Amino acid sequence: MTDGDPTDGAGEGNEPLDDEVASEPGTDVESGGVSARGLFRASLFRLRERPALLVPFALAGLVAALVDAVRFADPVPVQLQSWPYRGTIHVTLLVFPGGSSVAGLSPGTVLGLRPVFLAELVVLWGVALAATVVATGLTVIEASGGSWREVTRAQLVRLFEYAVGVSIVAGALVLVAAVQFVVAVFALLFVLGLAARLFVAPPLVMLDGETPVAAALESNRRTRRDDLSLGGVVLVAGILSYVLVSVPYIGTVLSTAVVGAVYAVATIVAYERC
Repeated sequence: MTDGDPTDGAGEGNEPLDDEVASEPGTDVESGGVSARGLFRASLFRLRERPALLVPFALAGLVAALVDAVRFADPVPVQLQSWPYRGTIHVTLLVFPGGSSVAGLSPGTVLGLRPVFLAELVVLWGVALAATVVATGLTVIEASGGSWREVTRAQLVRLFEYAVGVSIVAGALVLVAAVQFVVAVFALLFVLGLAARLFVAPPLVMLDGETPVAAALESNRRTRRDDLSLGGVVLVAGILSYVLVSVPYIGTVLSTAVVGAVYAVATIVAYERC
C-alpha cells in the first residue's frame, strides 16, 4: 500500500478484454447490459476461481464481530438480528458492500441516546465501516485483475468518504421510514433505488480515481438501463445477509464474509458491463 494516487492502468478498467469477459457464465458481450442472475453467476465464478477474494471480507467480519461484542456489553439496547422465528421478515438493504451484524439498533433508540453513548456508537460504526471499506477496496482491485499492493491510501480515503456519505443518506431515510408504514414503503423503495443506481460507484472510486460525488453521478448515469436488475441484486443480497447473520455464534462473520465478497465482486462485474 502506498501514499500515491494511481494515474494509469486501473483507470481503463471499464473496458475488459472480450475473451476474458466472455469466459464467465451469464455473459453476453454483444448484447450489453446486466441481469441479476448473470451478475450472481459471474461473481460466484470469479470467487470460485480466486477464493482468496473471500479473505478481506472474512477479516472485516471478524472486526464486525468484535464490534458486536462491545455492543452487547454496553448499556445501549440491542435489537437482535435473527431469522424471523416470530413470523416477521426483515430485509436489509445494503447500499455498500458488507453484511449484517447481530447487534442491531432500533432507529428510535438513536433519537433518545445520551451524547456519550451516541459518540460510542458513532466510533463503533466507523470502525466497522472502515473495515468493510478496506475489504471492498482490496476486493475490487483484486477482482479487476490487479493486486492489493496497488491499493493506495488516497483511494481508500475517497472510498471511505463515499461510504460515509451514502450510509448517512440511507440511515436518514431509515429514520424517516420509522414514522409510519406508508412513509416507510416509499423510503425503503428509495433506498433500494439508490443502492441500485450507485452500484458501480466503488469501482469508479477505486479504478477510475473518481471523487465520491463524481463516482455517484457517473454510476447513476451508467446504471440507468439496469436499475431493476441491480435492485434485484441488492434485494437478494440483503435477504441472504439477514439469513446468514442468524447462524449462531458466527452469524456476523459469515454474513459479512459471504455477502460482502459477492457484493463487491458483483460491483466489478457490473462496472465492466454497464
